[in-house]
Amino acid sequence: IFTEEVKKLKFTDIDDHSVTLKWYHNHSGEEKGYKIYRDGKFLASVSADAQTYRDNQVRAGVTYAYTVKV
Repeated sequence: IFTEEVKKLKFTDIDDHSVTLKWYHNHSGEEKGYKIYRDGKFLASVSADAQTYRDNQVRAGVTYAYTVKV
């Protein structure tokens, strides 16, 4: 079940059309993966060993809120 939010989320490689999300999560070994949300809407799933995700669907001048859940 994906319920725990990743607390250490950073944004890098920001340009007019994309942003890279980077996070650190202390693995317990039971994680199945991560789910990424933008503005409360599901965006993508990535594997448990992933620590980055590139969002290529952003626009310059728009503010987005991201959540990564375990």
